[in-house]
Amino acid sequence: MRLELKPEDADKIYAATQNGQLAALGISEARLYPAIAVPPDEEQRSQLLILLDRVNETWVEGVLRNSIYNEALISLGKRPIDEAVEPPWKHVVELSSQRSQRLLQDPNITTIFNTTGLLLILGEPGSGKTTTLLELAANLITRAKSDAKERVPFVLNLSSWRKKQPLAEWIAVELSEKYRVPVKIARSWLQNDYIVPLLDGLDEVPTVLQPDCVAGINDFIDESVPSGLVVCCRLMEYQWLPKRLKLNGAICLESLSSEEVSKYLARGGSKLDALREAVDTDPVLQELAQTPRMLSIMSLACQGADGDELAIQKGNSTEERRKQIFGLYVEQMFQRKGTISLVFQKKKIIGWLSWLAGKMREHSQSVFLVEGLQPSWLGTRASRGAYGLGTGSLNHITLVETVSWKWNRFWKLAILGSIVGPIVGLIYVLNNDLIDGLTYGPIFALIGGLVIGLVFGFTDRVKVGKASPNQGIKLSRQNSLAPFLITWLAAGLIYGLPNGLSDGLIVGVSFGLIVGLNRGGSAVIKHYALRLILWLNGYTPFKFVKFLDQCARLILLKKVGGGYIFIHRMLLEYFADMG
Repeated sequence: MRLELKPEDADKIYAATQNGQLAALGISEARLYPAIAVPPDEEQRSQLLILLDRVNETWVEGVLRNSIYNEALISLGKRPIDEAVEPPWKHVVELSSQRSQRLLQDPNITTIFNTTGLLLILGEPGSGKTTTLLELAANLITRAKSDAKERVPFVLNLSSWRKKQPLAEWIAVELSEKYRVPVKIARSWLQNDYIVPLLDGLDEVPTVLQPDCVAGINDFIDESVPSGLVVCCRLMEYQWLPKRLKLNGAICLESLSSEEVSKYLARGGSKLDALREAVDTDPVLQELAQTPRMLSIMSLACQGADGDELAIQKGNSTEERRKQIFGLYVEQMFQRKGTISLVFQKKKIIGWLSWLAGKMREHSQSVFLVEGLQPSWLGTRASRGAYGLGTGSLNHITLVETVSWKWNRFWKLAILGSIVGPIVGLIYVLNNDLIDGLTYGPIFALIGGLVIGLVFGFTDRVKVGKASPNQGIKLSRQNSLAPFLITWLAAGLIYGLPNGLSDGLIVGVSFGLIVGLNRGGSAVIKHYALRLILWLNGYTPFKFVKFLDQCARLILLKKVGGGYIFIHRMLLEYFADMG
């Protein structure tokens, strides 16, 4: 039996957990984070499992399992930091101070989440916050696969949140853009509490907007009362915020100890001797090595022929030393043995990455999607003017990728709509003559059937399929083709029967183009026009996806589903500062 707790029961039950008494009570698991009260039906469950597979493919298999610093995660310490949050029920029940100590005896992130449901994860840059979040996602995914009462977790980065945007609406839009879940379905899942938001990067929200973002999260908690929610943030940035998140608990990831750093470097053997000596003698490097991400990057940067370069270079500040480390790391990624021949020149790769990093920072993006390119990324007035001439508009490029066409739905509605035809024909008879009524009655029936079937033949649905780069544009192209063909056929027949088939085909093409462009075709044209301008201005290569894939093989970027991220936020900053 699994016991779901009320806050006031938590201490009593967790005391039993630590004393090994749960089994004697017939309880296999105790948690404050509850299961779904009313599980989704079979259709909703199948849709949720598609989202689950996408989250797993993107973040667990794509990022967590291929982390460059998994070896450095030496069971990261987690200390409770209860003063960092303001639990919504803190004035109703006062928890024992011993509870935090009990949590330390089982620092597994899933256990901690079970005891809170609403959790804040804090830590220094590179301390493993995102990895800890993804470990939780992996465990929650395993649960949800086998139990329909368990919520499906999904990972989003808060950096794209905008002021005055309700968090629920932002989540729905992000689920559409990042996971191809129709906005309407995303809203329904949030309302029914079927999904668990795991929100990374509160510190990546523009500084002036961070207090508003905290307020937005708190409003979401007050209004939606989610059973589960996790937020990650850098410790220093969070401490400066004027208000606290209304979460049930908070932990802070502890730095690696000097002993743990020494053990990790010792496992690297002789190739890390120079780095080990540099760390032992340089206080700044000692500080940087205390976070798993930087420790791994330092190790990779110092494994080549110039492995002692970091020891030779000097720097008095953490920032100066960090730039030196990333510079060596980039050089090593181009020089390391086994690297396939470069399709693009090193100098151009670095230049394009610098532009990409700068734009991602400017637009507060942590995950880059090729289909997410917008006209606002054009830097000069001349390039914006060239784009405007080519597309007729500088508006936001809106993709149409989550709509499905249902032929069975179309035919059912078309048959139903054809009933309207005889009625219209009868009205026509009353206003004209019998012969015209008998002639145009079937035409009106056809018109009614085709129009109603066409308008309502589309449905929102989560589509099965693996994520791939620029998939949003490909889906928009596909989604524009079906309306174009159907409208061409419908309008051509409607106009062609009384006026001639050739004239009908011409009119059908005109109407088909209008509908097709509206259903995604214009987004495709604008996207490739934008890509052309970016290439002509030297900002990006012509073969953009091939360039991004090469950067992923160089371990400068990492593929995340159909998008790309820099292997660390600080590497993004390093490249952005080059521009």
